Amino acid sequence: RSGQGPQEAMLVLDYGPVRGHAHPDKLNFLFYAHQRELVCDQGYLWARHHFTPFLSSTLAHNQVLVDGGPQRMVSGELLSFAPGQFAQSMRAQAPDTYEQTDLYERTMVMVAPEGGPAYAVDCFRVRGGERHTMSFHGDGETFECALPFADYDGEVVTRAAAGGDLIRSQARAEPESAFSADWRLEPDNDYGARLTVLDEGVTAYHLTAPGLRNRSTPWADRTLHLLLWEQPGPESTFLSVVETVAGTPRLGAIERVGCSHEAARGVRLEREGATDYVFLADPEAAGETVTCEALPGLSFSGREAVVSVDAQGPSFARIVDGTSLQLGEISLRCSGPMTGTVTAFDDGADTITTVATLPEGEALRRQQLLVAGRVDGAYEIASVERTEAGSIVHLADEPIMGVAEDDAFTIPSVV
Repeated sequence: RSGQGPQEAMLVLDYGPVRGHAHPDKLNFLFYAHQRELVCDQGYLWARHHFTPFLSSTLAHNQVLVDGGPQRMVSGELLSFAPGQFAQSMRAQAPDTYEQTDLYERTMVMVAPEGGPAYAVDCFRVRGGERHTMSFHGDGETFECALPFADYDGEVVTRAAAGGDLIRSQARAEPESAFSADWRLEPDNDYGARLTVLDEGVTAYHLTAPGLRNRSTPWADRTLHLLLWEQPGPESTFLSVVETVAGTPRLGAIERVGCSHEAARGVRLEREGATDYVFLADPEAAGETVTCEALPGLSFSGREAVVSVDAQGPSFARIVDGTSLQLGEISLRCSGPMTGTVTAFDDGADTITTVATLPEGEALRRQQLLVAGRVDGAYEIASVERTEAGSIVHLADEPIMGVAEDDAFTIPSVV
């Protein structure tokens, strides 16, 4: 979350437990800006409404379908959460979502420069299955995409993944390069979302389906436009950018940039007065020094790096879950993510005790302590008290404790 009032932007990633009215939508996301939900969840009408099977289906959400089928109802796990003023990020996984998969992981980086536009760089990694299909939709009935779609009568997703027979139309295209698509909330306003797909060699689909969201008009006829793009398995990485729009899209050129390590990906984004670079590295690249020809002088070691360059040179840089970043006069160094084991916890005092030696005081304030294997295992740190035996972590906001002795934890590094 960034900003307040009209400047507020918020990105939500669903990785949590299966409860109540949960849908098969693990790692779905929503994007709020301009005081509106621009990338949305279709929500819930009521159990017997004839659109409910589709609205609660896997297809009606923003995530990857494996072999065209529905997700299983499973919980995921938060792997990293890194707040900040200019750039923020989160990474979560849910490898049990499909029987075929052993990797199902999404990393999202939200960048919100002062004055906008807020945008998100999205990297989704999947391993397992023969066919991987990303499904995305913005809110609103107005949809534009320059791809040469042609009607298609084959199966894109299974009937179970679509909640029945409520898909109204299907069209297919074979993009030759990166492409964009736009959604607007209403024909007579300028608020919406622009998606830019940076993957090559994909097959794209445009589907329409019921788009009703308003329970006060339960029989209104609204159309939802879904854009899907597909890669062959067994292992795929999807890379895209979602820009929140009020009026004309404000991001200029958006392109992939090459990195010195094949397991690292870079995105270059132009905006008024600056150029941003977002780099995302797989675990096998995170421990190596990565460089980029498109940004001479840059080197970093970590899972994520964000750099912004204006007319005077580098103006912002950060490294997440890493140890170093160098660009011009900017030099960032840290010891990387911190790990430990829970030796005791006090639900009344909101503390976790560990033998690990952590930075004392408020050095870790607002950072997250992530307990491995716990769906509700993310805790914001208020302060750390050092003891002879290790450290006592004081947690913020009186959380509901869901930990046990001997649980392992990680504190992501953010510099």
